[in-house]
Amino acid sequence: MGVTYHLHCGGCGFNKKIKLGIGFFGLEVPEQAQRDILSGKLGGKIKKFYDSLENPQVLARRAIYRCPYCGDLQNLPEIFVRGENGEEYKHIYRCEKCRKADLEFVSADGELPPLACPKCGKTMDIKDSEAWD
Repeated sequence: MGVTYHLHCGGCGFNKKIKLGIGFFGLEVPEQAQRDILSGKLGGKIKKFYDSLENPQVLARRAIYRCPYCGDLQNLPEIFVRGENGEEYKHIYRCEKCRKADLEFVSADGELPPLACPKCGKTMDIKDSEAWD
C-alpha cells in the first residue's frame, strides 16, 4: 500500500507532494531500481555488490529523505540488494541539491514525523491525500 502526502509550510508557503511505500501492483519501483543498478546510474558500489551475487534480489519502495546539510527533502526509492545467503546492501544517496552530504532516511511508510520546512525551518502541515495500490 502506498500513500500520497501533501506538505505545506504556513510560514513561507513551501509545498511538496510526496509518495511513500509501494502499491500492491507497484512493481515498477523495484524494476526501475534494478535497471538503475545495472546501468550504473546508482554508482559503482551497488553495481559491484549486485554483480557479485548469483541471484540478487532488489527491494525498493518510495521513501522520503532529508539532507542534514541544506535541509532539502527528497522523495526517492529506498533500495536494498539482497543475496541468497543474507548479504545485504542499502543504497545511500548524496543530496541532489547541495551535493555536500549523504541523505538521511526519514520514512517509507506509516505516519510521517514532524518535518521542518527546507526553506524557513518552521514545522510543516502534513496531510495524507490518497492511498493507492
